[in-house]
Parts: sequence; C-alpha cells; structure tokens
Amino acid sequence: MRAFFRLVRFPAVFTVLADCAMGFLFSCRTPGEKEWIAFALICAASVCLYWFGMAFNDIVDAQRDSFHPVRCMRPIPSGQISVAGAKRIAFILLMTGIILGIALAWRFSAKLTIAALAGLISSIILYDYAFKSRWFAPLIMGLCRAFNILFAMSVFYNPETVSGSAMALVLTAYCVYITGVTGFARYENIDEENGWQSEEESESDERVAPQAPWTPVAWLSALVIGLGVLALMPLADAIPAENQYPLFAQDPIRWRMLIGVLSLMLGFRALQTLLLNNPRTIGPIVGYCLMTLIVLDAVVVCLVHNPTASICIVGLLIPAIVLNRITYIT
Repeated sequence: MRAFFRLVRFPAVFTVLADCAMGFLFSCRTPGEKEWIAFALICAASVCLYWFGMAFNDIVDAQRDSFHPVRCMRPIPSGQISVAGAKRIAFILLMTGIILGIALAWRFSAKLTIAALAGLISSIILYDYAFKSRWFAPLIMGLCRAFNILFAMSVFYNPETVSGSAMALVLTAYCVYITGVTGFARYENIDEENGWQSEEESESDERVAPQAPWTPVAWLSALVIGLGVLALMPLADAIPAENQYPLFAQDPIRWRMLIGVLSLMLGFRALQTLLLNNPRTIGPIVGYCLMTLIVLDAVVVCLVHNPTASICIVGLLIPAIVLNRITYIT
C-alpha cells in the first residue's frame, strides 16, 4: 500500500480536493443535497485522473529513472511495483475517472463538463508522454490544473451567477501559477540535465549546481504573476459587489493585500532557495508551493462565501503536511 501511495504522490491529493472545493463553491453558491452528492463525484473523478497522471508519469519514465541516483528509489524502478502492475492501476484509474465524469455530464446536462474532462485527460497524456522534455511542458501542466478546476466549476456553472470573466481570471491565475511551479521544479534535476560543476564542490563534499541562468527567475515571476491575476478580480468587477463576501465588497483593497501577502511569502521562499544554488533545496520549496495551493483555494472561496467554507478547505493542510512527512509530494 505504501508503494501505491508513493506512486500517486498521495499527499498532493489534498491539493486536488481543495481545487475541487474551490471550483465547486465558486460556481455553486447555495449547494443542497443534490449538489453535495455531485461534489463527491467531482472529487472522486478528479482524484482518479490525478492519480492516473502520476502513475502514467512513472510508467513513461521508468527506464530513465532506473539510472538516476535519487529517482531509482521510486516504486517502479525499485521493483516495489511492476510496470505491468502500474499499467493496470493507471488504466483502472483512467477509466474510473472517465466514467464518473461522463456520468456527471449526463446527469446534469453539462456540455462544458465533457469539454473540461477531455481537456484534462488530453493535457495529462500530452505532458507525460509527448512533451515533458520540451520548454513549454510546464504550461501543459498548468493547463492540467486549470482544466481540473474548470471540471469542478462546470457542473453547476450559471452565467447569471458566475461571469465568464471571473471564471477566466481564476483559470488563468492557476494555470500561470502551476506553470511557474512546474518550471521551477525542473531545476531539482539540474545535475542530470545540465551536468555538475565538479570544481565547485563545497567543503562538506556536497556537489553544488551550476550557476542558475535567468530562466529560474522567469519561472518564479510566473508563479507570482499567477497570484497577481487573482488580485484583479474585484478591481476588474469580474465579480459584482453583491456577489462578494461583505468583508471584501466593502473595501477591495483588503483582497489585494491578502493576495500580496501570499505573493511575498512564496516569492521570498522561492528566491531564497534559488540563491542557495543547490538542487537539493528545490524539492521542499516545490512542495511548499503545492501546499500553498490549499491556502490559495481557501482565499478564493472566501471572496464569495462565508469563512466557514474556507476554514474547512484550510483544514486539508493537516493531513497533507502529516502525510508529506511519510512519503514525498513531488
């Protein structure tokens, strides 16, 4: 069971649940019993497809991982799960996610749900199988997260309640944010892709990564820009004041200050990691950025709902942090 948890990056599943909660509550302002049942199915489908993506990623990379000094301990190259077994797991997860997604679209006549489901599955497969090594691969990963949120939003989407501009801003913000996180995460394996500068070994015999080029700064900038897009929501009147929680409707500057604090916290941690110039420090900050997604989801929800819903979402941090101490999130 632990090997399965490692295969699917189990602690990260709570970020998926938080995204689903945010998307669902953003478009469904007064959920009833029927809506909560649909929400459970949305979560189940999203988790299955996320786990499929993680398993499929390791299947594609199995041979390459076997020669890597760290990734050789992943479940497949270490022999804890066979390639055939991982393929069966991935197939079951994929089919379960598709069936649940189609059932939701059929039950609620949501054509947008089918489009979001198709976009999500296509993005996962394109990233893992075809474009992972390309420079634009982080953008495809950002699209995966955006399509997942759109999937959660789409079931009860009502243009009279949620404007198209509000939905576009949220999806763009998360896409850009995850693009930045994914691009920055690539430097965790800079020794494999760019080589080590052996003459720059530290006194503790730890090999130090080459001087980072400007590109990590660009990925960090994308991460912060994604948060900046969210700050535009009240300013651009994407959500009318009557549909906002009174705390932010009365004074929109509070919303921008909240987003600004999050941006400073993330930017400072990421820049500090970059200045250390050691790829071993990248994994923890990437995990930190993923965990922050849960907080970000709670913040977005509190723009349109009372704080109770946001507190419940923030509560997902507890199992995510605890499980992250047992198995890795990235």
